Parts: sequence; structure tokens; C-alpha cells
Amino acid sequence: RVERTPCQVQYRLPDREAGAESQTKTPAPLEYQEERDTGTGYKKKTRLLIRLMSRRLLQEIQNRELAGMEVWCLDEMRVGLRTDLGRVITLAGVKPIGAHQHRFLYRYIYGAINVNTGDHEFIEAEACNGDFFQAFLWQIARQQPMLLKVVVLDNAGFHRRKDLVVPPNILLLFLPPYTPELNPMERFWQEIRRELKGQNFDTLDQLSEKIEQYICNLDRIAVCQTVGYPVYRTAIEVCQDMACVI
Repeated sequence: RVERTPCQVQYRLPDREAGAESQTKTPAPLEYQEERDTGTGYKKKTRLLIRLMSRRLLQEIQNRELAGMEVWCLDEMRVGLRTDLGRVITLAGVKPIGAHQHRFLYRYIYGAINVNTGDHEFIEAEACNGDFFQAFLWQIARQQPMLLKVVVLDNAGFHRRKDLVVPPNILLLFLPPYTPELNPMERFWQEIRRELKGQNFDTLDQLSEKIEQYICNLDRIAVCQTVGYPVYRTAIEVCQDMACVI
């Protein structure tokens, strides 16, 4: 049986003993079990993220001298020749008509954005795996190598591969499970989807040129407004206060 609550789904498993009351068990990853807090929804998740960032950065501050710190958000997106559909404005009762193609050829975009300055790095790849992710991390690390880059990312399997070599000036901060709304890159991908909405491309190269043109014309202020989530500004302020105390 499934019992739905406002914030989660709980599975009630009946006890084997006859007449015993059913037990409610909510599984959670071990590394986040001790981080449970009162409250529900987005506020609870943001408090959890701030605590995780503060704890990890406190260890880094104690272990080495830092010339500065930046917070980057990282994610991957798949794009292809299949037409992206979306809403358009029409007269009442008028159904919009447009060309649509079913062609399942894809490429992947790796993206990372500095949530404070709007600096960004992107690469295009033919697959989404650990090898391309490794190369992308080194590309980020070469930008101002004296600064510590806190890279916020999800829990994809190739993000945690055992043979991954993390550059010395990068600290990977994994989001809590099932919290894509805390990754600002998800919001940025929506802007690219909106740019590609309703357009058809004959080849993947044409699609790549369109995306490259959009990225090259990005304005840093507009990017900051897109990815500048308040939770990261709060986390940065907390970490800066910790650095001053230490």
C-alpha cells in the first residue's frame, strides 16, 4: 500500500506477525540521513544544500590556503534533430500548425556557469560519459587556476566513477538526490530549448551552429539573472564568514 503525504511517498510494509501494526519506512541515502531537518519542500532542500556546502568548504579551508572561491553549476543536455514542441499564441479556437520531423540523431552539450560572474564553459560531444566529463573538468580548471571552484552537479553515475581524476582546484559538490530544481543549469537549458522551439534542422552540424551562435551571443548579466539562485548567494556568504573566522 502507498500512503501519499505532501512531501514524499511512504511505503507501508505490514509486519510479518499477525495483528502487528504496519511499519512505515522511508529510504534515504546514507550520506544524507543525518542531514534531515524540519520543514518540507524547497526550503528544506536549500537548507540542506547550504549545510553541505559549508561543511565541505570548512574542510578545504582547514587543509589548504585559498586565493579565492567560485561556485559553478554543471550539467549535461541532449539535443537532436527531433523537433522541440512548445506553446505559441494564436486566436481562440485556432490550432497552430507547424512542420515536425521525427529524426532521432543526437549530440550532447556539457555546460558549466559561474553563478556570480556569468562566466561559462561549454563543449559538444557525441556521447555522455566519464571520458568527456573528465576532459570538461580540466577545461573548467584551466580558467583562473588559482581559485577554488566549487562545482555543483547531480548524482549521475559517470560523475562518481572510481577512476575519475578531479583537478586540484575543483571541489565537486553533489546535490541531494531528486533535487534538479537546485541546479541552475536546468533553468539555463530551458532557455536553449526555447530558442530551438519549432525549428527543424537538416543535419546535426546545422543544429550545432545554431546553439554555438546562441552561446556566443550570451550576455553575462542575463546569464547571472538566469542562474543566480538566492540559495547560492546565501551559501557563499556563509562560507566567506567561515573563512574570515578561521
